[in-house]
Amino acid sequence: DDASLVKAMKVAFEDQLVQKVMPKLRGIETRGKSKSDCLDKIKNQLGDYTIIEDFELACEFGYGQFIWNSANYLKDDEAVNGQENAEN
Repeated sequence: DDASLVKAMKVAFEDQLVQKVMPKLRGIETRGKSKSDCLDKIKNQLGDYTIIEDFELACEFGYGQFIWNSANYLKDDEAVNGQENAEN
């Protein structure tokens, strides 16, 4: 159905963001002008996606640099899929 298609496309898009875009952000300083001019703007665009928590972790735990180091968004997706399958 349409809802499943939209959800699958959203998950695929998130996965591509993680694989293609996030590695390019590695090393950006998570304080000061770099944060406000770059990372905060990206974070605002990610508001509707489950990768937002992973993005925040990358900003927080990178010793002052953006380092993507988690895949919690996949766990969130698996939990939702498991719940949907249980309901069907």
